[in-house]
Amino acid sequence: MFLGSLGLTHLHAQDVSPRKTSIIYDTDMGNDVDDVLALAMLHNYHKAGTIDLLGITISKANPYAVPYTQFVNSYYGRPDVPIGYVYEGATPGPGNYIRQTLEAIGGYARKLKTSDLTKQGIPEGYKLLRKLLASEPDGSVILVVVGFHTNIARLLQSKPDEFSRLDGVALVRRKVRLLSVMAGDFEQQRAEYNVKMDIAAARQVFDEWPGEIIVSGYETGRRITYPVSSILNDFDDRNNHPVPVSYQFYRRMPYENATWDLLSVLQAAEPEKGYFDLSKHGRVVCDSNGITTFVVNPKGKHRLHVPSTAAMDIVKKRRLLVSRVTGDMNSGEREWHPKASIKQFSDGISHWNYMSDMAGAGYDRFSPDESIYIADNLVLYQNQDGGWPKNIDWLAKLDPKEVIGALPQERHKRSTLDNRNTYSQVAYLAHLYTETGVDKFRESADRGIDYILAAQNRSGGWRGWDVDAITYNDDVMIGTMQLLRDIVDDKPDYYWVSEKKREQIKKALDRAIDVTLRAQIVVNGKKTGWCQQHDHQTLMPTKARTYELPAICPMETTSIIRFLMKLEHPDNRIKEAIEAAVIWLDEAKITGLRIDNVPVDESRKGEFRVGYDRVEVSDPNAPALWARFHEISDNRPFMANRDGKKVYHLQDVEPERRVGYSWYSTGPQVIFDKDYPAWKKKFSQPIIDLYPVLEFPLGADAGDVKAVPVQLSPEEAGILVVYNSGRGVGSPNPQFFVFPDGTYNFVLFDSKGRELWRKDLGKHVIPDGNFCPVFPFDLDGDGAEEIWFVNNTDKYRPLASKKYVVEKLDPATGNSLGSFPFPMISDKQPMGNLFRLFLMGGYASGKPVLLTGQGTYAYGPMAVHAYNPDLSERWRLEIPVGAKGARGSHMSPMVDMDNDGDDELLWGERCIRISDGSYLFVADYDRYTGHSDVVQPVMNRKEKRWYLYTCRENGEQPRLVFFNDKGERIWTDLTGHVDIGWVATFSPKGKVVAAAYEIDRKFADGFEWVRTNGREYFYDVFTGERLDPPFEGFVASIPVDVNGDGVHELFSGGKLYSYDGSVTELPHRGGLILASKLTDHPGEHLLTIDREGMIRIWADRNADDTEVAKWRYSHPFYKRN
Repeated sequence: MFLGSLGLTHLHAQDVSPRKTSIIYDTDMGNDVDDVLALAMLHNYHKAGTIDLLGITISKANPYAVPYTQFVNSYYGRPDVPIGYVYEGATPGPGNYIRQTLEAIGGYARKLKTSDLTKQGIPEGYKLLRKLLASEPDGSVILVVVGFHTNIARLLQSKPDEFSRLDGVALVRRKVRLLSVMAGDFEQQRAEYNVKMDIAAARQVFDEWPGEIIVSGYETGRRITYPVSSILNDFDDRNNHPVPVSYQFYRRMPYENATWDLLSVLQAAEPEKGYFDLSKHGRVVCDSNGITTFVVNPKGKHRLHVPSTAAMDIVKKRRLLVSRVTGDMNSGEREWHPKASIKQFSDGISHWNYMSDMAGAGYDRFSPDESIYIADNLVLYQNQDGGWPKNIDWLAKLDPKEVIGALPQERHKRSTLDNRNTYSQVAYLAHLYTETGVDKFRESADRGIDYILAAQNRSGGWRGWDVDAITYNDDVMIGTMQLLRDIVDDKPDYYWVSEKKREQIKKALDRAIDVTLRAQIVVNGKKTGWCQQHDHQTLMPTKARTYELPAICPMETTSIIRFLMKLEHPDNRIKEAIEAAVIWLDEAKITGLRIDNVPVDESRKGEFRVGYDRVEVSDPNAPALWARFHEISDNRPFMANRDGKKVYHLQDVEPERRVGYSWYSTGPQVIFDKDYPAWKKKFSQPIIDLYPVLEFPLGADAGDVKAVPVQLSPEEAGILVVYNSGRGVGSPNPQFFVFPDGTYNFVLFDSKGRELWRKDLGKHVIPDGNFCPVFPFDLDGDGAEEIWFVNNTDKYRPLASKKYVVEKLDPATGNSLGSFPFPMISDKQPMGNLFRLFLMGGYASGKPVLLTGQGTYAYGPMAVHAYNPDLSERWRLEIPVGAKGARGSHMSPMVDMDNDGDDELLWGERCIRISDGSYLFVADYDRYTGHSDVVQPVMNRKEKRWYLYTCRENGEQPRLVFFNDKGERIWTDLTGHVDIGWVATFSPKGKVVAAAYEIDRKFADGFEWVRTNGREYFYDVFTGERLDPPFEGFVASIPVDVNGDGVHELFSGGKLYSYDGSVTELPHRGGLILASKLTDHPGEHLLTIDREGMIRIWADRNADDTEVAKWRYSHPFYKRN
């Protein structure tokens, strides 16, 4: 699509109106993504008439940087911008985004070599620089250099040529007004990337450049990041725009990239605006190791950007850069504050106003809208331990030292979670960092998280102010837990939290939830609610202040219920806790009573602190009330005075406490009006109750274990268990093959779990499904499935492929019923392909057809052979090395793809009619020659039409493709190795979804597979829309419909996750062997084996098969696969 096809093989002089500034851009495009953000700025400046972008020279020696830059130029309407390239330069690697973007949205799939650029007439970078400079007026050009200095050094070294009689230094002296360069690290004194990739060139430029240089160092761009919110929200047609697409390829989202290159462009394009503080004049010195230093010298021609640490200055530059990158050139320069609520600080500020002598003196305050200045205050008030003191007006324009010094007691200076403190500051600062990119806000929030983690008691709880106990009063526990939950749930404000710390936070949150569930008060064997405080060791209710006595407390119970109801994956413990607490709240509510505020005589106002008293009034129409405290024994409401004595009527409370404490509330009513009905609707499914419908011993030690259902007769099904009695194998690929120390064994059990027969295949059979596939199939049509498998007749040579046979066993006895040679294509091929053997079966014209398959990768041939019931060969299909179209897969589904009554075999992405071996289609025949890890047919029940979902390991991109029943693409995504994938129905409305797991690479470590840098993706399978993942690690789960509702649950790590968020734990841990319909009990079943060799089939006691589920079980595709 690019290079010659865009007419870019020749350089054209630009016929443009005079521009304010002429700029040439020298970039290492393809290394860091800030280069393309900076190029977007230049195009927007050009469009606005601010600059004339004369040309672009590339200092990264990867040829794809050229068509990528041309693609970006074309997107911005300037395909004619001349481009030069650094031949024999640094970093020839492809990088993370240029080729990926070209292939994803640029329609560019060709392979490109450096020699192709020469053929297309792409000039040397320095030659283009000479040509462009020579044609410009003297002193008119600004050169922006944001990569390596290779092209610029070659320019300085250049001799007179057809473009100019001047040598390089003289040409620069005459034509270039300024060199704006991103290079060097002047804080850490290390070799910065742009310098160290070509140190000699950098030294020459800083030593010999004859004119002015303004340097933006690493330390300046590091402090200002480009907001991820802009990438997600500010670009029209985001999925086809080169900037956001490249940004998302470069690193795993969400992230915020530094703006190094953007600052050099801003300096060049708008120098008169004074956006940067500049150093005094001097000289940049680069030593032989690439370390740069700045030496002040009044005669020097170099200056540095002086990094700013002021929050508002950072925010202004950040917004300015966003406006220039997105093209909104008139915004970004005014003072701006992100929207941020101060509601969570109201409790502490209220206490400040009541308690502090400074509050009455009068002082200036920031507006609630001035969030950056409020965040500055929070940073200043933070204690050394990472927490904050409570009861301070965070909006006050006061000296923090003076405020802290005025606190009534030394203990009031200490950090605390009381009065909704510390976690509120963390949340506020995290939000401000996400919106502004100001590092000190993130650093302060991070230290606050550290304080919270360190403050957690061994019990799992956090203390409040008045007593060292697990404290639910003033939202100490629930507020803290909500913050941790927001982080664990990947809320956008916390994208920056490290994975290591997320693990710590997850553990802390789990401990807090666990202690909360264990602390629920039990009365006469019945769970009720919670107290304000619970003892760390006994978990029993305990008192705090003298009037806060052990009790069941509706306010705290309500906040706990509401928190638990928000958990996306509640297990049965959580559900039971919620149900019990809601029942208790209903039993504890007070009816026929209201609380009125009544005026008091002037003579008594001093007793009340306020101008009113509170009284109890009988009112049959009053809304339900709950007291602050209810007796644990009988739910009777009570109150207490400061002397700790209980009273049971409001009039018996001393006046100061009567109006100074909230003794009654209507707050819990929200549970009944809103929260509980919504939660109940969401989790309306009967609780899944797993129990073993059948258990039986394997009767042997086993390593790798597999199982497959077998139809023993038309009336009875059984289960064939196949296991390796030792360890080893892993893969036929010699790099991954571990020689086995055990043998392959078959054990057939009937529907009652009784062993029918057992067979040890011996040491001459490699105990692995690639060497010895096993396939129950009724080829003779008698209603019983014979056991077909690949055996080895050479008792001494396990790899003697010419001796491999397809053998048939009697399902009733395990005795051999005969065999025939496995049709090997050739034994002269790599082992990793030679021993990829398959057995399959389907139906054509109502008659069974048995198939064998061999091969799957591009480095070997592939073949499929089909056999009639009498074992005569029906047809054969051989696919040589280098043939067009996809290779095979680890899966070989049998499906009637065109709904004509005959099955097709999906051999990778080749759809083969088993009737005659012809192709129904070969998906991406001219576009893909790689291997697919996953090929899964998907039925659209509404359309009654099949589709195909594929996850590709290697070969051409894209690597995730969804096809229709003609092999035509519907949607695509991803460019890496997509190693795992599945399709399931996983939503209340039956939406069909797809999972994909993309990795950088996979390798063997001992007996385990290691996958690096895994990324999980979740899609609406029919549209390709990306969906929010249901939970972390979901891709590794197995879909199974245990309750028979027609919607899958996901089994992972011994737990069953439902679409409604509920979680059911397997009562007895064991490794999952099989998830399928295994008994007559409703729903699908889980077949597990534990370490003792006990096999169990698990079912849901509450399962009830819907019509959708019954349709699925009866479908031929379900039975064949």
